[in-house]
Amino acid sequence: MGLRRRNVESGSEVNTDLNPQLVLSEGQLAANGFSILCSTSLSYRWSRWQALLMDDPLQHNDIIHAAAFADLLRNLIQGEAYQIFMSSHDRTESEFIERKCTAAGIPCTICELTGDSADGVRFDVRYNSAASRLNTDSGPAVARA
Repeated sequence: MGLRRRNVESGSEVNTDLNPQLVLSEGQLAANGFSILCSTSLSYRWSRWQALLMDDPLQHNDIIHAAAFADLLRNLIQGEAYQIFMSSHDRTESEFIERKCTAAGIPCTICELTGDSADGVRFDVRYNSAASRLNTDSGPAVARA
């Protein structure tokens, strides 16, 4: 696998022998992997349940790319009926995604693991306004053990 370079003047493509892992940044590699995942998921509908499970997807992104990523998630949720499950160690990332979902009217639930106890892991669940409306209309969305 090598990178391709497009000549702006002629529009022709030139194949190179450069390994993308040696040239691209971590953020660019993550964006490339995510674009392959999304295109494959949208092209090959092997399941009726359209969902993505992501671990810290914004880890190597600046705020501009994080906003573009949130817009992509919004499009997948609203246009393709996807469910998105994300984990993150960064509270600001989850709050950013929550704000973007709230602004778009998308239900968003945050489950924050807060520590351990004698009964297991302590957690707090927070719903945005759209998720709260769903919960009052149809009962609790999170099963309790």
